[in-house]
Order: sequence, then C-alpha cells, then structure tokens
Amino acid sequence: FCAYVIIMILMVLNIITSVFVNDAMELAHTSREFAAEAEMERRMSLFYDLKRLFKDLDLDHSGTISSTEFESISQHADLQAVFTALDLEVADALALFELMDVDGSQELEVDEFVVGCMNLKGSAKTVGVELLVKELKRMVKANQRQIAHLAHLVDHRTKSLNEICSETLGSRALRPESRPSPLVPETRIVPE
Repeated sequence: FCAYVIIMILMVLNIITSVFVNDAMELAHTSREFAAEAEMERRMSLFYDLKRLFKDLDLDHSGTISSTEFESISQHADLQAVFTALDLEVADALALFELMDVDGSQELEVDEFVVGCMNLKGSAKTVGVELLVKELKRMVKANQRQIAHLAHLVDHRTKSLNEICSETLGSRALRPESRPSPLVPETRIVPE
C-alpha cells in the first residue's frame, strides 16, 4: 500500500511539474513574440517621427532639403535630439548629407532622409565607415576611368608607331598583338 501511495504522489508531482513547464514555455514564446512586436512598433514609430521631422526641417516646403539647408539646420535642437537618440555623432553635417543623398542630386528627399537615418543608426563609428566606403567606391571608379583612358592612349600610340614603322621599314613593320597587353588590366565597374 505504501508503494502505491508513493507512486501516486510521484505521478501527481510529475503532472504539476509538466503544467508549470508548459506554462513557462508558452510565456517564453509569448515574450519573444511580444519583443518582436515591440521592436516593430518602435521602428514604425521612429519611421513616422523621422518623416514628421523631415517635414518640419523642410523650411521651403519643397519636399526636399538641399545641402546648404541641411547644413544650416544641422544645429537644430530637434535634429540633434534625433541624432543623439540614434547614436549618430554629427560632427560633419555635409559628410552626413552626402551619405544620405543616395541619388547624388544634392537634395535629400523624405525617403533618403528616413532610410539614411535608420541605416546609420547605431555606433557613431558607422558614419565614419560609411564615409570611407563611399569614398573608396568613388576612387575605384576614378581609377577605372584613368586606366581605360591610359589603355586607349597606349593603343593610339601603338597604332601611330606602326604607321611610322610601316612608312620607314615597309613590310617589316610591327604587328599589333591579337591579345590584350598584360600591362593593361581588364576594368570592371564596381556598383555603388
């Protein structure tokens, strides 16, 4: 009889434990969903706050903010508060403007402003890294253009030398190679 009572007590304790474990797992799952929903609400709130801030900063109501306009309003208290909340250190307003101006129009549209602020959100070092990446891409494109120009000049000079040689040497003139020169690398455009 004692064995029966002990087995029954263990079974009841096992059922009670399983109820607590099940409730704890449901609570954990609910809290993850709640955290994800809270993060989504926070992002949406930030999105609408940034749109509203853009409208307030657009002094001429043109729907865009020019670089000079941005530089003059970069000391605006509301903008500084938003940048502080986003962990953005704005030491160079013009550099920040250039990062946000994706299309290079020298004017920020509302989407560029909002997406730019949200992308640069985080560590203050993010702005510096993004500036370096943008400058590096610009330099790569400039170098590719220079290499292509030099390759064109080399081809032109080779043709000129061939013409001169054919005039002076006749049939013993230099013949252009059918393959490209190993000194001129193949250029590839890096997407921005």
